[in-house]
Amino acid sequence: MNHSASSLDTVLKHYHEQLNERLLLQQDALIDKNITLALQLFCQFQLLMTDHLRVENLILLPLHAEIENVRWPSSLYKLEHDKIIKLMSKAERQLRSTQRNKNTDCRRSIVDIIDYQRTLKGVLEHHEAREEQGLLAELTQHLCNETQQQVAHYCHQHWHDLFEIHPVFYTRPLTGC
Repeated sequence: MNHSASSLDTVLKHYHEQLNERLLLQQDALIDKNITLALQLFCQFQLLMTDHLRVENLILLPLHAEIENVRWPSSLYKLEHDKIIKLMSKAERQLRSTQRNKNTDCRRSIVDIIDYQRTLKGVLEHHEAREEQGLLAELTQHLCNETQQQVAHYCHQHWHDLFEIHPVFYTRPLTGC
């Protein structure tokens, strides 16, 4: 991704896709019944997502709060970020519990975890759609091009560096169903 020419919208969409892929890789490990790997992948996803939300809270939301007549208030995005963090914490606890309780029915635990993570994914999808329809559209409309480019560049560089520090260390198995 060429960050110098990318819009804020493009940068955020790119990293949302990267985060979603990390969560899917973790679910692949769950399906393979590799709970330890799934937990490692989820913790990496959680770290990356928490930082992503922190940058949005510290950089994007204060800029958004200065705009009048927005579709959704900045405080709603912050509440959604808090909800995502709580959902991730519960998902991590589920994974840790399954890892500790090896005598339980692993398959049932995996189904329960994936089912719960569907809730997390649903909230993430809804939140990303809200950001695209409201937050990003409004920032693009109200910020001058120079400010947009500066914010896009900062977000891209920060997230790029973080993803470089925490690279993908697992790939999906190439076996069929």
